[in-house]
Amino acid sequence: MQQKNAGLAPCRAGHSFYLKPTNDLSYSRAQWEHYRKLLLRCCPTILELDLVAGKELITQLLVWVQQCGPRHDWTFPISLCRWLLRSSFAQAVTERQVRAMLAWAATHWAATDASRLQGIVLVCSSNSLMLLQWKAGVPESSAGIPLQIPENQDFAWSPIMQSGLVGLRRWLDIPV
Repeated sequence: MQQKNAGLAPCRAGHSFYLKPTNDLSYSRAQWEHYRKLLLRCCPTILELDLVAGKELITQLLVWVQQCGPRHDWTFPISLCRWLLRSSFAQAVTERQVRAMLAWAATHWAATDASRLQGIVLVCSSNSLMLLQWKAGVPESSAGIPLQIPENQDFAWSPIMQSGLVGLRRWLDIPV
């Protein structure tokens, strides 16, 4: 039986999840430590949102991860940011932290994408942020970035097919 998402980001439709038994302390501690280190490495100021050394934040994060099973690919930082902006910590999230999570996602995409795409543009419409990332070896250019940030999507991305942003075609949803 799936639990109700009390204030948590919605999960992917039809996603099944397995909740580990609460008495499995080694699993709980390992998971807690994994996400704490992940946040410290990628956006350490996120832990400052929680006054008790990040304990409540990471505990809520673990519940969300178990319930929603976010993908652990380049979209994970976006899912994390989406969750934070809908959590009890939302009022304390800064533009700098959102930008750091977008940069984390874009850098991960550029390092792992094996397609012929040359770059990616990520946007967060709630903060009117836009981030451009090129793959290694592609000449960087920001000429022609569309200033229109999609209003009907909280986060969106656009692949870039060619340098100079000529290949920027449309905004795509970032899955939950």
